[in-house]
Amino acid sequence: LVMSRPIIGALLQHGKFTAANADLTARALAGLSLGLVGYSIYLFALRGFYAHQDTRTPFLINVVQNIINIILAFALVSKYDVLGLGIAFAVSYLVGAVIALFTLQIKVRTFPAVSLLMDLLRMFSAAIVMGIVLWFIIKPVGANSGLGALLRIAFGTVSGAVIYFGALTLLKVPEASYWRTLNRGLFPLRPTPPSDDLTRQDD
Repeated sequence: LVMSRPIIGALLQHGKFTAANADLTARALAGLSLGLVGYSIYLFALRGFYAHQDTRTPFLINVVQNIINIILAFALVSKYDVLGLGIAFAVSYLVGAVIALFTLQIKVRTFPAVSLLMDLLRMFSAAIVMGIVLWFIIKPVGANSGLGALLRIAFGTVSGAVIYFGALTLLKVPEASYWRTLNRGLFPLRPTPPSDDLTRQDD
């Protein structure tokens, strides 16, 4: 969302693809990126139904999601152009994801829909913090096109990862400790070599 403009600038702003075209495409990308969270949760929840040989419930939820998407698209596109389409996509999948999670909890009593949503809410809060900070710190770095865009993307990616995982740690999201454990497994600390005094004592 924050880096949609430099991403489009680096990939597409060449030749006849003007800065105005890049601005419009970046708005579309920004809108669609808002829907990634809801879309991911939605697909995750639907797999729970498929695991129980239930294809009817996902179909009905998908019908509701598409109706919401169409209604919002007509309502928002006239005011927000392509960004409105992305917002409609995002909201419809978010609603569909919430419906799917709680419907799955009704079907599978042990499914922790509420605790899962609380963890996801903390992750979303961390992402908002990252986006706000990133919005300000990437402006002086690079540009929105050419090599400057690549520099801005690289700086934003590294900075965003640090900010995001820092926010996850402060919010005590369980997945943050998992990543720290995984990191220690992949990059174990080098053992401290024995001191000279200990070596002499052994001798």
